[in-house]
Amino acid sequence: MVKKIVFNSHLNFYILAAKKLGISFRIFDAKKLVLFKKGQKKWYIFKARTPLNLESSAFLSNDKYLTNQILRKNDILVPESKIFNKLDEALSYWEKNRHKVVLKPNDNIGGKGILVSPKNKEEFVWGFKNALKNTRLDKRVLVEDFIKGVDYRVLVLGEKVIAAAQRLPPFIIGNGKDSIRTLIRKENKKRKDTLLKNIKIDNDLKSYLLKYKLSIDSILKRGKKLFLRDNCNLSTGGITIDKTEDIHPDNINIAIKAVKTLGLKLAGVDIITQDISQSMLENGGIINEINSPPGLRIHYCVIEGKVRDVALDIQKYILENI
Repeated sequence: MVKKIVFNSHLNFYILAAKKLGISFRIFDAKKLVLFKKGQKKWYIFKARTPLNLESSAFLSNDKYLTNQILRKNDILVPESKIFNKLDEALSYWEKNRHKVVLKPNDNIGGKGILVSPKNKEEFVWGFKNALKNTRLDKRVLVEDFIKGVDYRVLVLGEKVIAAAQRLPPFIIGNGKDSIRTLIRKENKKRKDTLLKNIKIDNDLKSYLLKYKLSIDSILKRGKKLFLRDNCNLSTGGITIDKTEDIHPDNINIAIKAVKTLGLKLAGVDIITQDISQSMLENGGIINEINSPPGLRIHYCVIEGKVRDVALDIQKYILENI
């Protein structure tokens, strides 16, 4: 269990790293703001936001469609994407093409409001409305080609990749007697006092279960493994496996290029590919999103592999470069 000094997990990692480096700190708000100081150097970290990225570049990365278009124009592998603010236009596009798509809010984070591969008009309409409801300032929905593969997060700092992790949706295993609801509650109890977030029982989860003709009151057969979401975000209960030593050199270069293209120095690159140890140039992998600021828990709460103290790397970089 990681020692908890402040409520915000990102700030907590940065404070623990600061202690290791002899950096002093002052907590202004345990939920969002800490001042760090060493010698004549001072810097604030606000939640997960460090002084490394320009505000304009950070805001750009939060616009998923614009990020997609800029990366595409710079010959970086991304999925085909369209953006809509009207349901009828989005539905017309989908019915005309009838291919597998992902619906997602254009400016939200944490995997909320995402629907993968709607099977019919009713699912598409529900998914569009749900995505629109989960937008923040930009009231538009991204309709993106579905790319089959494994979900990875690659953390880029300056000219280096400092960590990589495979992301998996939360799952449960049936015992032949307990409902899905009960199994989720039991799993959440196991996660107490760990870095893993609880699995949320929300509309996204219920909609996912409906695709398999299940509900939260359904009982799974003994030994039956059931993933509970399409997305792998930690905020909704996802889990991770460290893959830092496995990433192919081509994929390292592609991730660094993508981050630099947006004018960022620190970002999490979401990659979908068959295997991170193989070149994306050969197996059809794509960059799905760029995250600024990047979440750090992904690299600390791995269920397999080595924990990567990325906050330590980032604090060292800040000291050397501000």
